[in-house]
Amino acid sequence: MSDVTRKRGVSFLTRQTKSQIITIAILIVVFILVNIIVGNRFLTWTNISSILSNSVSSVLLVFALCFIFGTGITDLSLGAVSVLASNVAGILALNAGLGYFGLVIGGTGCAVLCVLLNMSFMQYLKIPSWILGIGMTMIYEGIGSIYNSHMVNQGKQAVSLGDSYRILGRQPYNYILLLIVIVVAYFIYNRTSIGFGLRAVGSNRSVAEIMGIDATKATLYAGIVGGLFLGMAAVVSISYSSRVTPTTGLTTIGTIFTAIAGFLLAQTLTKIFNIIFAVVIGTILVTVIYNIMTLFGIPSGTWQEVVMGLIVLIGGIISNRGTKGAVK
Repeated sequence: MSDVTRKRGVSFLTRQTKSQIITIAILIVVFILVNIIVGNRFLTWTNISSILSNSVSSVLLVFALCFIFGTGITDLSLGAVSVLASNVAGILALNAGLGYFGLVIGGTGCAVLCVLLNMSFMQYLKIPSWILGIGMTMIYEGIGSIYNSHMVNQGKQAVSLGDSYRILGRQPYNYILLLIVIVVAYFIYNRTSIGFGLRAVGSNRSVAEIMGIDATKATLYAGIVGGLFLGMAAVVSISYSSRVTPTTGLTTIGTIFTAIAGFLLAQTLTKIFNIIFAVVIGTILVTVIYNIMTLFGIPSGTWQEVVMGLIVLIGGIISNRGTKGAVK
């Protein structure tokens, strides 16, 4: 390596590090100012703890989007899959008596199977992902609703963990789980052929195939990893709330709105941070924004959605600027 190359490498790393420091410093200053404006109600341990706990399942869900959406597939059924996986996890944990083993295996297994089913349909039947996603959303919602109605008709509650098997949704265990997932996601995305194949196919499928990459296999492998993260998000979700009620009418699409906002915000941060760390920062920032708007008294369901919609649009515009179809 020449001296010029070394200097350029050091300069690039230095600029990136400076950008990271400046970004974090700006966020800290903004948080301090917000805390002062809202009467010191923002930077309290109770509020921060609530933000972090509420962010865990969202971060896991955005990791799933990174590996699934990252291949160029826009699967809108992931919200329905998450709800169905949560209920399957609860059924195996309680009804089948498998405890935490059933909780984890049920959630991750259901999510992986559903994602692979979706991707197989998209790959081999050539159905546009957004069309198939809507159709599969209705199917998964219907399955959950049928089971829920059947249990209610028998005078029973569908799936509710109560006080059992909820440790993965509580502090500090949810944080420990998140740290483990971050390490695993970083390794897979940056250090394995699965991650390289994902980035190649997501950047330009045709170029990836010219490079000798089997685009179909790369997509399916990325889907398996994404399904695992989606399943863990479902497990944390039902562990945190005790119950995830199945719904119909495509309402589960709205459950991944926050994750999509976090995903797009993370993409805007990838020039400064590695995508895995950008996901964590971006997703937590989305939760923080919701929290700040609540502290300012902005009504939820109205102006909060307007603000988040603008963030999604801006994030989408910024994240797609300069896309040239090269492997990222």
